[in-house]
Amino acid sequence: MNKTNLLFLSAFMLLVVLGILLYLMFNLGPRQPAETAKIPSDTLSLATENQSTAMHQIINSNRAPEPIGPYNQAVRAGNTLYVSGQIAINRETGEMVTGDIASETHQVMRNLEFILHEAGMGFRNVVKCTIFLRDMNDFATVNNIYGQYFISHFPARETVQVARLPKDVGVEISCIAVAQ
Repeated sequence: MNKTNLLFLSAFMLLVVLGILLYLMFNLGPRQPAETAKIPSDTLSLATENQSTAMHQIINSNRAPEPIGPYNQAVRAGNTLYVSGQIAINRETGEMVTGDIASETHQVMRNLEFILHEAGMGFRNVVKCTIFLRDMNDFATVNNIYGQYFISHFPARETVQVARLPKDVGVEISCIAVAQ
């Protein structure tokens, strides 16, 4: 048997085996769905009304701006707090803090602080931040102000420039914190 015939025979055998496997996978009859836990409908409505469940707790501070979309300021799952991106809205006035990137960044950091405190945490608990900038030329200013809010440990972080941010702000920051 020459090499060409041997190669052809090997390829043919491989196709036969694949055909048999596909036939077995799709023709063994309908599979029974796995048992799923039935959650009483009254429990679901209760979870919706209270905005928290045994698995997570919704955190909203009355000192930070209300979300501008269908999300919450933060969600606590176990001992981890996921804080939504904050922009420079002053809750007391309802106005955007504008004028310069330094003022915006301070307001964003205050908003994060209000939410962290509502959850019983502070910047000491933050393990990860994401900074979104409209203009990477603002990096040094934002970085300097951001660093003033962390005393002894600095969390992991990335900073990215984006094409546009909500309400055309210059900076948005989100974070993840862990209770000790």
